[in-house]
Amino acid sequence: MKKPFFTFILMLLILTSSLIFWQWKGYSSSEDKVEEKLDIQQTININHQKEGLFVEQIISNIEETSVKLSIPSQVIDITCGFDQAKCEWTDQKEIQLAVDEGRLIFHYSLPIPQSADSFLLNNWTVKLHNQSIASTKIQLSETQWRSGSWQADAKLNGLKEMNLVDYYVFEKFGEAPLLYWQREKLMKKRKLDK
Repeated sequence: MKKPFFTFILMLLILTSSLIFWQWKGYSSSEDKVEEKLDIQQTININHQKEGLFVEQIISNIEETSVKLSIPSQVIDITCGFDQAKCEWTDQKEIQLAVDEGRLIFHYSLPIPQSADSFLLNNWTVKLHNQSIASTKIQLSETQWRSGSWQADAKLNGLKEMNLVDYYVFEKFGEAPLLYWQREKLMKKRKLDK
């Protein structure tokens, strides 16, 4: 009676082990086939100097090897590159760009008025055609117009006013926000329920 019982237990153990191995092998091979698609993100660093705004725009998680760009007309002296190499402009008319390792870095400047009571930046960043930006982070260093304040149609995640410079950090889902500056400090007001 003991021998058939141990044989039965051994058969069940082998069967269970083979089923578990078969399930694990099927699960692990299907996991290899699934590719995680990362959302395209951009970080924009702005430094306000006497000559204008100096911008560094970093776009990451680009899956394409070549992208078409839209460069705003007010952009001056644009250069681009990725971590170690420079970008190759493949067609000046369509402004198509070869991408390496999913990341592009642009450096350019934007002219702004030397004296103004208010100023609005609209359509001021390099944009990718047929690609949507999932999130944008803007880090702005203000050394010139410190008496006023910057605002954006994005969440203000940080504001640090120091002796020689003011730092602003804005974050938004989607493309780069509008940026607005005015000479007077903006006051927060709440709309009261009536």
